[in-house]
Amino acid sequence: MSIFENWIKLRNGSDNKYGEKICYCGHTDMCECSNPDKTLFDDSVKRGVLNPDDPKNGWNKMGLSKDEKAIMECYRILFYKSTPSADFEKLMDDAELNEEGQKLIDFMAHEIDEDLYNSIVDSVIKKYKFTGFKKQQFKTTIASCSPKFKKTI
Repeated sequence: MSIFENWIKLRNGSDNKYGEKICYCGHTDMCECSNPDKTLFDDSVKRGVLNPDDPKNGWNKMGLSKDEKAIMECYRILFYKSTPSADFEKLMDDAELNEEGQKLIDFMAHEIDEDLYNSIVDSVIKKYKFTGFKKQQFKTTIASCSPKFKKTI
């Protein structure tokens, strides 16, 4: 059995704490990359994003809070769906630091349709069950570094 075939077997038997299958990049089955694809799998292994022998794909090792996981998931999807499409984790890895140690990402170089943006943000809010102040706080946080909206004529 190849490493890829073994990963498919492990993935099919894996769940995160929400009962969702884990995709190749460490997101959930809500992610765009959750469908088995050998190229994406190989790329994810090469970048060290996943360990093909770990059925939980490092989900529990990430050490992120629920809020941080939601933010990262939302950015991953937004930048993947933007034009040009981008791997948010790669943008983070390649980002230079400013004098305050903050990562500088040229998020304005990416565009996304406003309706699609709202749909993605709302789906993450629903998934993580944010309501009231937490919901508004999440929307504000995401808006601060998201792709810009495409101009419509």
